[in-house]
Order: sequence, then C-alpha cells, then structure tokens
Amino acid sequence: MLLRGMEENEKDILRNFLYEAIFIPEGVKPPDRTTITQDEFDQKLMNILKMDTWIIDGNYGRTIEMRLKYCDTVFLLDYPLEVCLAGAKARVGKKREEIPWVEEELDEEFRQWIIDFPEKKLLRIYELLEQYGEGKDFDYWIADLYFPWEDIPEGCETRVIPGSAWAQFPCTIKTLQDTNTKIWSEWLPALQGYSLAGEYDIEVYLPPEEGSDDMKVYIWIPLKKD
Repeated sequence: MLLRGMEENEKDILRNFLYEAIFIPEGVKPPDRTTITQDEFDQKLMNILKMDTWIIDGNYGRTIEMRLKYCDTVFLLDYPLEVCLAGAKARVGKKREEIPWVEEELDEEFRQWIIDFPEKKLLRIYELLEQYGEGKDFDYWIADLYFPWEDIPEGCETRVIPGSAWAQFPCTIKTLQDTNTKIWSEWLPALQGYSLAGEYDIEVYLPPEEGSDDMKVYIWIPLKKD
C-alpha cells in the first residue's frame, strides 16, 4: 500500500475511486472482465499521482516504480505464503469492491503467481524500496522505564533524551492521527518564540479509563526558545 498525505478515514473513498478508474472504464461492461489498455491505465494512474493526497492499495508490479517516485509512505505487508494462499481461497464466492464480478474458483494461474511472487517479484520490490526510501527512514521506539544501574535487556538499546520544554497534546487512540496531523501542519507552523528542540517526539499511552474502550494518549513535542 502506498500513501501520500492521506487521513485514515479517507482511505476507502479514494481506494474505491482508484478501483473504479482501473477496473470499470467507461464503455466497458464490468461483468465481461475486459481490461483497459496500458496507456489508459497509466494515464488514469498519473492523474491520481498528481493529486496532493492519495492511497493506492495493491502491488501492480509494472507501475510500482512510478508510484514510489510520488508517494511519501509505504506499507509492505510481507505475509507468509500459506497466509496469502488461504486469503485468496477465502475470497472465492464473495463479492469484492475491487473487481466487478464474483470469482467462482481460485484461478490456477493466479495461484501459481502467488507461489512464485516471493522469488520473482518480492526481491525487486525490496530493491526499489531501498532505492527510493534512502533518507526517508525513521526509528519508532517502544520504550519503558530504565534505571542506569540495571543491565540492558538483550536485544534492547538505550537513548538519552535531553531535558527541554515540552508541549503536551492530550488525545485518544481514535483521534491520535488527526491530532498529529494538526500539530505538524497547523500548530508548529504558527508557533512563535519557540522551535523544535530535536527530531523526535514522544507518545504516552495510558490504559482506558473505567467504562471506556478508548485509550488516552499524550503527544509530547520538545521545544526550545528562539
């Protein structure tokens, strides 16, 4: 899945638009499984890539490099082969949004494509991710309280975060993404007299309160006085 500046609640809307643009071209009856030409596909795809925000779900191997040039985030779901095959079988007989027909059986050619994917396709995808992801990686740490006189558990590392002023933003797990977006796109650009004190932030997750299923979250942003 490749994304560019999208909110989570916009995913289904844009994904449906993409599937319609690719699989249901004007003048073609959906049930006959007719596809559009590569030129038409590429033009419709480019129109989407030029948008400020979008999400594209699926690998579409021929055009993945084109999409990697424009996206800012990639989620690669590298599931085990048996999981992929089971998922494909589970879709048989079910109506799906991305194709305008119901599959009555698992196509043998598609089954073989899934089996061959790790060796014939996946390695190339990893190569492209490394090529286009250079300088875009970030570390996400799950942290706990640590005392310097204790041994560091195997497989763990420590990081020292210097003291500073902090801006604290309360939210919940359901509003976390929206709050983060507003912090970085609205609050920080308008901030006067202070600037970021480091290239990191901290998210604190607290257990849900009694009678609630929504986890409380605090986002801490390090600041320094200009």
